[in-house]
Amino acid sequence: MKWLVVCLLFTNHICSANSLSINDWLSYFSNNNINIIHSSDYLSTETGEQFIDLNAETVESFSQGLESFSLTLVKIDDHTYVINPIASKHQPVTGLIIHASDHNNNPLESFYVVYQDKRFNTNNGVVLLNELSTDNVHLSLGASDYITVSLDTDTDMGTYKSITVLIEAAPVRIDKLIVTASRFDFQNLQSSKNTFSRKDIENTISFSNDPIRATERVAGNTSTGLSGKFNTRGGHINESLIVLDNNVLRNPFHFKNFFSLFSTINLSVVDGLDFYSGIFPIKYGDRLSSVLAIQTGDNLGKETHEIGADLLNVYYTYRRNNSDFSKQFMASIRTGGQLINDKLIEDSIIQPEFDDAYFKLSQQINNNWQASQHLLVSRDEISINDVNDEDTGEVAEAGYHDQDLWLQWNFDNHRNATANILVYASRKHNNRSGNVLTDSSQASLAEDTLTKYSGIKFTQTINYRDNLSFNFGANLFNEDTVISSTRNIYHFGPLVEQLGLQRQELNQFELDRSGNGIDSHFNSRYKLTKKIVFDLGFRYEYKQWIKEAIASPRFNLSYFYNDSTTLRFAIGRHQQSQYLDELLLEDENPEYFEPSSADIAVFEINKELTKHLNLRAEIYYKKYSSTQPYYENLFSGLQVLPDLFFDRVRVTPDDSEARGAELTISSNHEEVNWSLSYIFSDVDDEIGDVEVPRSWDQHNALKFNLHVPFDLKYFHNWQLDFSANYHTGWAKTELIQNGDSFQVGVRNKDNFPDFYQVD
Repeated sequence: MKWLVVCLLFTNHICSANSLSINDWLSYFSNNNINIIHSSDYLSTETGEQFIDLNAETVESFSQGLESFSLTLVKIDDHTYVINPIASKHQPVTGLIIHASDHNNNPLESFYVVYQDKRFNTNNGVVLLNELSTDNVHLSLGASDYITVSLDTDTDMGTYKSITVLIEAAPVRIDKLIVTASRFDFQNLQSSKNTFSRKDIENTISFSNDPIRATERVAGNTSTGLSGKFNTRGGHINESLIVLDNNVLRNPFHFKNFFSLFSTINLSVVDGLDFYSGIFPIKYGDRLSSVLAIQTGDNLGKETHEIGADLLNVYYTYRRNNSDFSKQFMASIRTGGQLINDKLIEDSIIQPEFDDAYFKLSQQINNNWQASQHLLVSRDEISINDVNDEDTGEVAEAGYHDQDLWLQWNFDNHRNATANILVYASRKHNNRSGNVLTDSSQASLAEDTLTKYSGIKFTQTINYRDNLSFNFGANLFNEDTVISSTRNIYHFGPLVEQLGLQRQELNQFELDRSGNGIDSHFNSRYKLTKKIVFDLGFRYEYKQWIKEAIASPRFNLSYFYNDSTTLRFAIGRHQQSQYLDELLLEDENPEYFEPSSADIAVFEINKELTKHLNLRAEIYYKKYSSTQPYYENLFSGLQVLPDLFFDRVRVTPDDSEARGAELTISSNHEEVNWSLSYIFSDVDDEIGDVEVPRSWDQHNALKFNLHVPFDLKYFHNWQLDFSANYHTGWAKTELIQNGDSFQVGVRNKDNFPDFYQVD
């Protein structure tokens, strides 16, 4: 029956292939190298949504279909047409088709034209002026980061004339320079220059095409492979800040307590990523190790409807905009997990379900102001029954419901000032329960956490002079949380007693608390010479439930030695305090700790060896202070409920330290790209004057990634993505046998075998 439905849907799609909206037909012809230009004067937003049935997928048939709307096509050349009123067949229209390009003849997609005091904006590379009544017009053309030009041009009466205007790039504004060390470029693998693009993420092998998992290819990141979370340069998995369209997301993962398998952000909406692993920009704070900033972009050049499916999930993305892209809407809905059950998979112990959706509405208010509204929602339900015939094993169930809403307004005067105002509100409701019954443990837990937080954030950048820029901002917020937690633990038996891990406890914890907070930052950027630019910034954070405030000074310096070589040095302090609901519920009396801090120094060399070959080398040192305690399992953390097993221990470092070096060679040529990284790292906790390796410590690692597109005789647009990873074994604790007795070896003194992975 399921296959019949699929076949009927496919048949229906084939039968209706020649019935599309006008906007979809425009996209279809554009994808076939036929450019049909139009303006809102003749083709309104409402008309563009009307459907046309064509007898053939040809321009001629499309022109006939437009006649029912009193429109027609005017041919400019074999690949260019203009939509005009049908009356123009008898009364020809005089007009201009205006394109713009830079001094390298690269076409510009976004620019504006001013004619007779009226401004025409475009995001699709062309401006159309209709019904010109003179044989000579005066206009001006400009674009962001380019010098505005004025010109007089002749028209061809009774027809359309196509012109291309060359404009020169303006000197790079000081606030646009990249000064931060350890900013990773996914596209060219050249640090501190660009961002990850969606295409680069798709070309990265990752579980469920998760955009966050794509960062596993970054040299300094390590991961278990099972979890969607990662450790950056020795830090914990909770030391990474994740930002979506300027809004900070807290723990945006599906199945949070069950390995956080993948994020709640669908790749379909992602346009690019910025990843920072050194001294990150002063506007980011409250985490110690890394920042992942995700952008969703606009609808330009993207399909109206996008559908995807695999064994885990199905998603649908819809995009809509008006003719000049000044108003845009995007909605993406994803669901999955329903096929993972005992009806499809025999003896399945897990029944997961998840949904997420992202909605974005944006408006270009005028040349200086842009507004957008965002909503991200997700839901998880999971039940696990791993009990054998002897009624021993693990049973667990959980539900997670997240809602994030934010509104923002962006200002840019295109000269020397930008600003962002962001208002946000979030609600998180997590609950988890389960029990473990083995020959050494009888344990159960029940947790329920409801958190709400909201705030308003403001940031602004002012370029005081060509060589001096200031960036400052503040964030005022309120948090409210209600937590209920019960743990009943009993670890027993000869082995547990020999290891000294026996215990019995009943912990019940209730919390209903709210509090306010503020963080602010100020950064000055100064261009000392044409080759030397530095940032000097300071960040302040305060939360009512934390005993002390946080102060973070940071310094980044870039030396642009020549066009192919850049040296960067960064030094500063990152600090991290707990969110209101970020308590260690495994503690007998959960409490808020003194904020952790990390003093970090980074030195980076970025060298363009050839036009298509790049070298990046970095060394870093990170010294932790006031390191917060954490829990882990001595022997294995791959259980469903690892916090209920007898080998669960509390690690309380006095301090911690991480150091390392990363060397990456990369190439990007004619859509074939590859990268090879060697990483040395060492991270230790200092416990009672003894250095203990962290469990994810790996001294040596290699990462290789390759992407090759190719065409076969009968299979077009294929691509090969290859990934290979190697690292020395992670630290482990041995269980030592002496005759008939056992004892726990020195924690993390030994190592697992070396790890290899090929995808």
